[in-house]
Amino acid sequence: SEEASAVTYLHQGIAQRSFKLSFDLADHIEVKGANLVNGLLNIELERVVPEEAKPRRIAINQGDKPALLN
Repeated sequence: SEEASAVTYLHQGIAQRSFKLSFDLADHIEVKGANLVNGLLNIELERVVPEEAKPRRIAINQGDKPALLN
């Protein structure tokens, strides 16, 4: 018992308790699917940008010739 109390362990193995991990997705991100294979979780995400958030071109007349702005 004296030898057992003098030993310090660096690693005691994988904990057997359950855990929960969560994270917030950015705006316009949708989860398309998820699968768990060999302990590895793969999540398929897709970015869906609405039409009003997409960049657009606006024509600006400059005298007699038009100019384009992005």
